[in-house]
Amino acid sequence: MLILDSGEGQWYALNSTAGDLWRAWARGADLDAAVAEACAQHAWADEGEVRRDGEALFAELLERGLLVDGRARRARRTDIDTQCPGGPAFAGTALPCCARPPRSPLLDLAAYPVLLLSVVLTRISFHRTGTVIRAVRRLRPAATADPGRALRVVASVGRAARRYPGRAACLERSAAASILGALAGQELAWCLGAATDPYRFHAWVEADRCAVLDPHEPADAQRYLRVLSV
Repeated sequence: MLILDSGEGQWYALNSTAGDLWRAWARGADLDAAVAEACAQHAWADEGEVRRDGEALFAELLERGLLVDGRARRARRTDIDTQCPGGPAFAGTALPCCARPPRSPLLDLAAYPVLLLSVVLTRISFHRTGTVIRAVRRLRPAATADPGRALRVVASVGRAARRYPGRAACLERSAAASILGALAGQELAWCLGAATDPYRFHAWVEADRCAVLDPHEPADAQRYLRVLSV
């Protein structure tokens, strides 16, 4: 089970027993009922040990704001049930990436300051980053989807990230691409997702639910499950 705290942008990975407890709390069960359900799912488990672990998990999730009054807080989280995944993150399609992406002087000029803004926003507040992306879209309504422009936006942000001396990973780059796209009249959804076995996390942008990739995307990018889209 994977949980994304959509207020903080923090991922949590739960083992099978913790996942059973979480599913029970998501349905509104109390601690006793959740422990009973988890023990029923795992006949080998020691009920006392499950209870101790459950109490510790309950207290930690409550402290982190993912549980409120003993229930999973839907306003603050999105979860992936790894036993029943919700579909491919990239919807099975992607705009083709290019070894030499197209250039746009204006986008290249704007990309670096937008990337700096993205870096600052993602450090300050994950939630505020999404708020800024939505606000920029309202200021500059998107025109008809243009795959070529979407690729140029992502390529410009990628070039800016390679010049940036600090950390500009997928989270910062994708947020910057979404903001730059909005300024250019191209709506690019900011997406976060995860893959399992082993757990991996990624962020990217999509145009009309079609992933916009650059040559530096991970080779298995299309295997991620989309958890959040802004």
